[in-house]
Amino acid sequence: MDEKFGAEIVTNKGKIFKFDSGECMINFVNNGKIKREEVKSFWIVNTAQPKQLIDATKAFYLHSQNYPSPMGAFLSAFETEDQLKQFQTQYGGDEWTWDEAMKNVK
Repeated sequence: MDEKFGAEIVTNKGKIFKFDSGECMINFVNNGKIKREEVKSFWIVNTAQPKQLIDATKAFYLHSQNYPSPMGAFLSAFETEDQLKQFQTQYGGDEWTWDEAMKNVK
C-alpha cells in the first residue's frame, strides 16, 4: 500500500473496513457493498501528511491525471485547501468536494 493513499469506513457497530485508496472506499459504497446509513464515519489519508487520517466528508480532493493514485482514479485527499492548492500548483487538476468525488469516481 502506498502511504499517501488509503481509507477506512467505520460502521455504526464498530466494524472497520480498510482500503488501499479513497476510490476503493467510494466504489465500495457506490456499488452497494454497504449502506450509507450503516456508516458511522469515513476516513481518508491526507496525501500531504501520509500518517494522518482525516474525515473524508470534510476533505479537499484533487483529481489530477498527473498525480496517480493506486487504483487509477487520480484522486488525492487533503485536510486543508492550502495543502490541495500546493499540490495543484505542481500537478494541475481539479478540486472536488466529497459529494463530487462520490459522484465522479468510477
